[in-house]
Amino acid sequence: MANVGSDESAQKAASGVSPETALVQAPVLKPTKPWCLYVLRCRDGSLYCGITNNLERRIEQHNAGTGARYTRGRGPVELERAWPQGDRSSASKAEAAFKRLSREAKCALLNRPDSTLEEIEVPSQKETHCSSAHSSGC
Repeated sequence: MANVGSDESAQKAASGVSPETALVQAPVLKPTKPWCLYVLRCRDGSLYCGITNNLERRIEQHNAGTGARYTRGRGPVELERAWPQGDRSSASKAEAAFKRLSREAKCALLNRPDSTLEEIEVPSQKETHCSSAHSSGC
């Protein structure tokens, strides 16, 4: 039985944690903040769209030049609008739909205070994928 003790000692030495305390030292998960889609207006008048779960921090990053590559050199940026989303997946889908809009449609959506993201028509999965029936080739 000497091998069993040496195996436990080897495990403890290799990991720095004994098997008995491994469960106690599990990382504590922080509660996540809700995700949102946000739109910024850059100094040059262009629009930038992104997603985050910490809007205040993200805007500070954009203004500090450590945010997205697009906003570097275009700051300071101003928040035009933000829409809360249920999770990261929903936020990513809303971002993709917003980016597909024309600039005129984006501005119209931003200029109406009561506008919602549900007004953006998101193509169905069938419309977004090519099928072999198309003769134009994708």
